[in-house]
Amino acid sequence: MTSYNWHLIWYDQFNKISVPATSYNIKRSTTSEGPFAVVSGATTTTFTNTGLTNGTSYFFVVGAVNSAGESANSAQVRATPAAAASEQ
Repeated sequence: MTSYNWHLIWYDQFNKISVPATSYNIKRSTTSEGPFAVVSGATTTTFTNTGLTNGTSYFFVVGAVNSAGESANSAQVRATPAAAASEQ
């Protein structure tokens, strides 16, 4: 079975506050309602999720972390990997 990758990039709107984010928790679920499990911690605003299954919908949210704790989750995005035409 072929696995697929999904590359996420986000803008940190809170990075201009007095205590900016030092890391981000990337969370994923296969349902829009969750629960969302942390799949990675990142120190940049990009993340590539590998090993995803073609045709399965994944929902992602990001939480920013600083010395005060973790922010509320971002708005969610949905990703559904699909095989390229030459793979079908």
